[in-house]
Amino acid sequence: MTGREQATYAMHLGRERLTIAERDEPGDADARVSGSERAWVEAFSPSAGRSGLTFEGDERLADAVLELCGAAAEASASGSAVA
Repeated sequence: MTGREQATYAMHLGRERLTIAERDEPGDADARVSGSERAWVEAFSPSAGRSGLTFEGDERLADAVLELCGAAAEASASGSAVA
């Protein structure tokens, strides 16, 4: 995302897996989340501020994915595992 103003991630929940891809077009996405680099950094900071992100589609799915990714990043930083 370096050098760009905005990044959009599309999420699709299938029967056996979750797919996350950086792309502008919706395709088969169940949810899309967009934001500036600053908004993404804030979303994964300890405060987990998401006010700078824009959600489209299944916001519960997007929120759950962000929660899981944030927990994984925090666990990685502390050297523990995420269940």
